Amino acid sequence: MSAKGKSRGKSSKNIPVVSINEEVSKSKVVKGGVIKEGVVEPSIKEVITPKSKVAKGKAPKKEEPIIETPVVKPKSKVHKEIINENDISSEGVAQTEVPKAKVVKAKVAPKTTAKNAAENNKIFFAEAAKGYIIKVLIDVLSTPLPRGYFVINKDGIFLCHRDTGNTILFDIVLPRGNFRKFRCAKPLKISFNLKQTQKRLRNIKKKDSLCLYIDNDPAKKGIMTFVIRPEGARKTTRFENIDIPYQDEPDYEPLEVPTDGYKYPMVIDAPDFQKIKRHTTENKIILITMQKSNYISFGSENGGSALGFGELLENPETEDGEDDEDGEEEEDGEEEEKTEVPDLKSKAQAEGYDEIINTEIKGLYKAQFYSSILIHLVKLPGLCTQMQFFAPTIPHYPLRILITMAQGSVTLGTTQVFIKDVQQITYEESLRQQEEAVVAPKAKSKSKKK
Repeated sequence: MSAKGKSRGKSSKNIPVVSINEEVSKSKVVKGGVIKEGVVEPSIKEVITPKSKVAKGKAPKKEEPIIETPVVKPKSKVHKEIINENDISSEGVAQTEVPKAKVVKAKVAPKTTAKNAAENNKIFFAEAAKGYIIKVLIDVLSTPLPRGYFVINKDGIFLCHRDTGNTILFDIVLPRGNFRKFRCAKPLKISFNLKQTQKRLRNIKKKDSLCLYIDNDPAKKGIMTFVIRPEGARKTTRFENIDIPYQDEPDYEPLEVPTDGYKYPMVIDAPDFQKIKRHTTENKIILITMQKSNYISFGSENGGSALGFGELLENPETEDGEDDEDGEEEEDGEEEEKTEVPDLKSKAQAEGYDEIINTEIKGLYKAQFYSSILIHLVKLPGLCTQMQFFAPTIPHYPLRILITMAQGSVTLGTTQVFIKDVQQITYEESLRQQEEAVVAPKAKSKSKKK
């Protein structure tokens, strides 16, 4: 055996045997391990305890370096920039605030639905919240006017026409503002059969709305469509469409209505006017008596019972609502009236107006009207709550009636009716016969020459 082997054997024999408990007690504990001759071994406690709860793959947090805030001097007094801690980026560079540009909101075009596109494709489109008003209006017009002539433009719907006998005139104004929707691409002058329209619209109820339109489709030229819509109906509800043929009337010119010659009206409730129906069936002629805005009555020409409203006054106020200044002027006025009455009365009698002037009561108007004309107006109370009667202050002027067409809180427009009395109709008929008598001989003389 060599010297090296001998030395190794000796060293192994000299190593003392030490127990585990004695070694642990002699060693120094360092953070989960035992230092033994420069070697760190895990302690028994560390071997037994579970592993740390630190998630795998996550690096321990590093302390962020402290960055000093650099001082930036403003370039000029005008352009000063305030630098805060929040304005500094992670790299330590100050960020300047950039002024925001003004955002101009673009005008968004309204959404075009299929319904709006259909309405825009119409030459004329109007929607009335209460279609029953139009139904009753056509009921009133259908008897005296066999055909209705209408003017439609951007301001609304208008009718100003008279019957064939030139005894009654209707002036109807339906402003566009009273419709739910209204569109008119171009001015129109049209006419259609009112009697036929009355029959087709008889199914309209009080709660139904009504749409009227003229389509731009050449295939539907000359057709006005009425659409009856039940109020509060769902989209799935089936509407009733009624096509009414019409004719263009480019040469038609509306008539002019008298504006002067009327002052204060006598107002009565609409249901009271319906009571004259009994008088119109019993008498051929109805006598209407009025005293300004104080009194009106409807009676028979034979002097029977009359239907009166208001109170007659012996000395009514003047038209401007003021009494005469003193009694002397009243006496002078009475004397003047006494001297002038015979002349006026004779003139009125010559023209067929012997009932207009009454010497006993001041401001009294009396005129006779054919019941066949008044019967047409019995349905007017279905359009309004009150009726206004205007007595003419000028001879040969017709009686004027004014109503506001409304149903509940919905107003559609106004209707004026001008009615000629019996004397005026007779007077105009005599003039017409005289003109025909003069024209007839001239026509005969021309035929003989040929």
